[in-house]
Amino acid sequence: MADFKIAYNYTLVDADGNLGKVVIHSVVGDAALVSQSVTDLNALGTPLAALTNAKVAGTSYTVQVDAAQGLGTDAPYAGIEDKARLSFRNAFGSKISVSIPAPKDAIFLPPPADDVVNMANALVIAFHTAVTANVVDAASNPINLLTSGIRSTTNFPKLQPRRTAVA
Repeated sequence: MADFKIAYNYTLVDADGNLGKVVIHSVVGDAALVSQSVTDLNALGTPLAALTNAKVAGTSYTVQVDAAQGLGTDAPYAGIEDKARLSFRNAFGSKISVSIPAPKDAIFLPPPADDVVNMANALVIAFHTAVTANVVDAASNPINLLTSGIRSTTNFPKLQPRRTAVA
């Protein structure tokens, strides 16, 4: 029996219409049904959506599964460049990290530790539970330990103006 790597892809849109992406890697057996992969995709997506002010605009793993219209919530850290980075592992050394664009302010600790994800937050716990139930490593061991969570920012490159030759 062969195992296949699978990536669950989530496209998010913030209040300004900027797009971000979350990719969660897992492994499925060769006997897995398409319906099971879609079930796993949705089981991870619901708690993921609860962690962010952005709107989940589309989900896929090899084909488009869901699509939505509209923009995300205009709130603190609503920009796609702001992220909550969650690190997971299991007892066998397998690791994944998930960067969630436009995270809700409520999932972070209060100042002065407001760059650290609150592991006791109900939204974080729900996402952790979904990862544990739906993400496995190559040996089919669940990725079940949430080891850390931090705020991070991605600086997007700016487009350079076009230069035109002067005659």
